[in-house]
Amino acid sequence: MSIRQLAGQYRDGGAARFHTPGHKGRPIPRLPDFEHFLPHDITELPFTGSLYDGDGPIAAAEAEVARVYGAADCLFSAGGSTLCIQTMLAMTVGMGGTVIAGRNLHHSAVNTFALMDMTPVWLFPDNRDGRLPVGVYRPDQLEALLRAHPEARAVYLTCPDYFGTLSDLAALAAVCHAHGVPLLIDNAHGAHLGLFSPSLHPMALGADFCCDSFHKTLPALTGGAVLLCRQPVDRREWKAGMSLFGSTSPNFAILSSLEQCGPYLAMEGAQEFAAAAGAVAELERLSRALGFFPLEGKKDPARFTVQLGGYSEAELESYFNGQGIFYELCSGDTVVFIVTPQNLPADTARLADALRRLPRRAEGFIPYPAPGMGPVRMGVRQAMFAPARRLPVEQAYGRVCSSLYLCCPPGVPLCIPGEELTEKEVQLLKNNGIHEVKVVE
Repeated sequence: MSIRQLAGQYRDGGAARFHTPGHKGRPIPRLPDFEHFLPHDITELPFTGSLYDGDGPIAAAEAEVARVYGAADCLFSAGGSTLCIQTMLAMTVGMGGTVIAGRNLHHSAVNTFALMDMTPVWLFPDNRDGRLPVGVYRPDQLEALLRAHPEARAVYLTCPDYFGTLSDLAALAAVCHAHGVPLLIDNAHGAHLGLFSPSLHPMALGADFCCDSFHKTLPALTGGAVLLCRQPVDRREWKAGMSLFGSTSPNFAILSSLEQCGPYLAMEGAQEFAAAAGAVAELERLSRALGFFPLEGKKDPARFTVQLGGYSEAELESYFNGQGIFYELCSGDTVVFIVTPQNLPADTARLADALRRLPRRAEGFIPYPAPGMGPVRMGVRQAMFAPARRLPVEQAYGRVCSSLYLCCPPGVPLCIPGEELTEKEVQLLKNNGIHEVKVVE
């Protein structure tokens, strides 16, 4: 019996609930909007099993999702991809280990490096033309890093990135496997990529582990994510590893929504996302005709990323919000719109109309500066937990960064704890509205 069916049976059984949660599954006058949600918000009971025990209906639902993706195993998360990232890094790299990591990683990975005292060796995405704040990972650069760092226990990359760019994961996986190290992929924004033909999903392209945030592009509740494993893992050990970072009270409504995504992926998902990709293709054709610059190259077919040359972030936010359109991200003059089957045709029609009414300002795109980093002066953990003080950013030149500073979205760090703040990093912080930084004493 499924998680949803068990919750419904429990709801209808008239049981006296002397356990958490406090609402007992009954309507609350102060929370009328939650009336339909509360009965499904249960806790670990004898018939539900526990997320970290790895048995019962949760295990059955995990097995179904693994099957759909062609994975050997799957672990559910009610704590988003953050929990999956923490788990796969902890279980493959381990305490004090070295990991080759893509520099455009999510800050949750950097936090894991600090908690586990890991040493990152940075692989920068190749952004030769400066077209967008994106780039692809090159297999030859990864090969060079693995040769230079035989102590590395894993490679951790983000693909797709926040803008929808896809690297050649098959080639990158081949390099990793030739060196005997696993490839870990943050696929938080690509849970739907397995629905295209041929599949663009990391599991189909050679990744050993990857996290998928179902809630970002699939019909799941916020916080719902999965950790997919190419080879069978010791579920008892991996569940225990996940419990090191996750809440002991996972939301069963989230878990139930993950469970329902299994049949969706296996049945109507491919057809629906093909239609969503078609809508994105039309938006891209329109934007080119209008003189704007959509993301080119290998990319997520269901993500519309476009550079609207000459506009500031504030201007674009005011314009689109004024049209009743709320995008995922604006970085400089580049805007990201996530399109899923749950977007109505009227949604994309409104976006198309807004693009037609937006005057073109620039003949060409504004180049983005190449990524960089300051000299590494100490480890991530050492810097993050060292005695520190706050300084105006203008006074931070030459000091060692002690905290994470980022723009969210996309949650990519602007500087990493342990690195010296050079003029370039200080200017980057200022450009992103950060005027005070925490530095090592």
